Amino acid sequence: MKRYSAGRLLGIACLILGGMAFAQSDRGSIAGTVTDSTGAVVSGASVVLRGVDNGIQYKTQTTGEGVYRISDLAIGRYDVTVESQGFKSSVQKGVLIQINTVAALNVSGQANRTSEAQMREEMLPALLAAAQAIGQRMLRG
Repeated sequence: MKRYSAGRLLGIACLILGGMAFAQSDRGSIAGTVTDSTGAVVSGASVVLRGVDNGIQYKTQTTGEGVYRISDLAIGRYDVTVESQGFKSSVQKGVLIQINTVAALNVSGQANRTSEAQMREEMLPALLAAAQAIGQRMLRG
């Protein structure tokens, strides 16, 4: 049986452990789905991350399934802004990105449209004035 010296074993251990440490990443990721208030996915939404401490920005868009993912992010806190035409902007502040993890952030957007009931209420005075004007013309005519 062959004997190995303590120095040789230590050298082998350092090579193995050093390789494992080198393979570790100091980065993280974020992923999620963007939906509207009914739960339908929002495709083409803009997702922007801005580093709170370093100001670095990362940008992407949601896929046709409303999914986004940004990988290889420097660790730290980020403000996440999601925007899409017809929806109010959504801002999540201080989202933490950690080493070798994927932060999950699903966003539900609210429509930036006036509801039908609100539109009817706002239009009511103009409709009443128009109806009154028509009625007066008919009575004269």
